[in-house]
Amino acid sequence: MKIIINGKTKTIEHQLSVKQFMDSYSSSLSVAVAINQNFIPRSQYHCTTIEEGDNVEILSPMQGG
Repeated sequence: MKIIINGKTKTIEHQLSVKQFMDSYSSSLSVAVAINQNFIPRSQYHCTTIEEGDNVEILSPMQGG
């Protein structure tokens, strides 16, 4: 199935929870995830699934002033 991650199309074999996806995609714990512009709290990663065509944004905190 095709999803969009940070603006790039990616094919994954099957539906995954956000937790499963993040376990394989990123080793950083300092990220935030949004699906279709909706922020997903870390407490909901295990019960939120990534569906065909979803737009997933993985954001890292940045320092600035």
